[in-house]
Amino acid sequence: MPVAPNGSIVHKSEREYHPYHQYGDVLFVSNQGMYFRTDGRRLANESTVFRDMLQVPQPGVKSEEKAISLDVTSRVLDIFLTHVSPNHFMLATTLEETHSLLSLCDKFDCSERLTDLLKGRLMDQSETIPWRTLVIASNTDDRKLGAEALRSMDRDTFLRGEGNDIYYSSNLKDSMNRLRPDWRGKIWDLVLEDDTTNATVTRMVPRKWKSRRRIWHTNYHAEVTKERVLPFRDDWNDIANRFQQDDW
Repeated sequence: MPVAPNGSIVHKSEREYHPYHQYGDVLFVSNQGMYFRTDGRRLANESTVFRDMLQVPQPGVKSEEKAISLDVTSRVLDIFLTHVSPNHFMLATTLEETHSLLSLCDKFDCSERLTDLLKGRLMDQSETIPWRTLVIASNTDDRKLGAEALRSMDRDTFLRGEGNDIYYSSNLKDSMNRLRPDWRGKIWDLVLEDDTTNATVTRMVPRKWKSRRRIWHTNYHAEVTKERVLPFRDDWNDIANRFQQDDW
């Protein structure tokens, strides 16, 4: 008898089915409790795991059908089952959803066709939002994806951090702290030069002031100093290669 994500028993009459996945001989349930049906032959064509599973003789028919529970959202499961079809088209996905779909493909040993479609989309997305990609890759320890995220960066992109378009402001420390400790240490080791050097450092210093209407405003002015610094490397392709290839 199917069990809901919260552990309660779900009877057949109480199931909530996805409106576009109601027919087929294989039953899935998402981590949000929504049920999906699909054609086992389509699954077998795209996944060696399902091909082997469906070839195993099944026991006699029971009053309650057992659903395959997957720890993904209903939207991700919808996209996955839509892609496992002869239509060969791609629905729009976020970076997180694309990565979840690739994880499902890896889990079920899906076809090269489907995997390559998703990998291509993931690489395209990593070029436009490299910091977000790096954080997601770190969460799953996906070093190949992490390397592609680093390859899509330059020094300014890295220094600004995630979700920051202000040139003279940086979220670098907060962004780095979102990475796994081993990733954080490795990336610091790769992006910084080995030797210090003398440099002219310009800082944008905020200055608050109150108008005649007693409204507070903030202006920034440049403060220039001579300091000893540890510079960043410029070759991000080399940084990405070493991140992926080094034994760490």
